[in-house]
Amino acid sequence: MKQHKKAGLAGTTLVFIFFISGLYHIIRISKGFSFKESFLPELINLISTQVPLIIPAIVLLLIKDFKQKYIFSVWLYPIILALGLINVFLSNDALAAGLPMIVIVFPACILLAIIYFFLRERQ
Repeated sequence: MKQHKKAGLAGTTLVFIFFISGLYHIIRISKGFSFKESFLPELINLISTQVPLIIPAIVLLLIKDFKQKYIFSVWLYPIILALGLINVFLSNDALAAGLPMIVIVFPACILLAIIYFFLRERQ
């Protein structure tokens, strides 16, 4: 398996862990409320936050070849994602968990997806 495919699978695994964690907290928060009142809006919010995180993995998994000169850059995606996930799990309050994700991790994932798209080998 090629390096960019491995990095894409590693990133997908981290996004899946983040999704399961968010789903667990949504279920805990929405106990005692109706489906439309609490669970559905939180679920839509969770899915919308997962989209920017999964885009680089989709790009890495769909491209056939990656330029060997820049192959080290594919591992930036899982590393940045893992650091953001560790920060979310270890932080004490919501602001300390969410602000680095919004300021650093989300823009980095979008930029990396664009960079990966342009660094693919063209046939």
